[in-house]
Amino acid sequence: MNIVHKAVVLVIIIMLCACAGLLLSPAERAFESGLTLFNAGKYAEAAQYFAKAVEADPKFGKAYLYLGRSYLNLGRFRDAVEPLRAAFSLEPEQSRKEIASLLLNAFLGAGKTSLSKGIIWKQSKCSARPSSLILSSKKAGLILYLH
Repeated sequence: MNIVHKAVVLVIIIMLCACAGLLLSPAERAFESGLTLFNAGKYAEAAQYFAKAVEADPKFGKAYLYLGRSYLNLGRFRDAVEPLRAAFSLEPEQSRKEIASLLLNAFLGAGKTSLSKGIIWKQSKCSARPSSLILSSKKAGLILYLH
């Protein structure tokens, strides 16, 4: 190949790479921006992008997962519960063990905070799929049910 052909191929490759970002949906673009911030440890900013992603696509399980993880990293345990519950119901089976673990961390963290304030939690259910997750905390106990 001569130099002109190589230059044309290089320009085409550069254009294709530049256009690749245009092929992403608004939810995917917001998620990718959030993921970059999350990986840089900027959890508050990342949470804003993950929230935009789930607003744009309410069935985007991975965005819910990272929104919940961002809240956990910020110590916002109560805020983490709902997005993690949504992720649990939307993500594939192989992801559920990790999500359940994160949900338990959120629930325990929120419960610990709430119990120290004397607040009793009500039962929370997730029944979007046949498999369900029930978390309940009473002043002295905890019930975690995964089905």
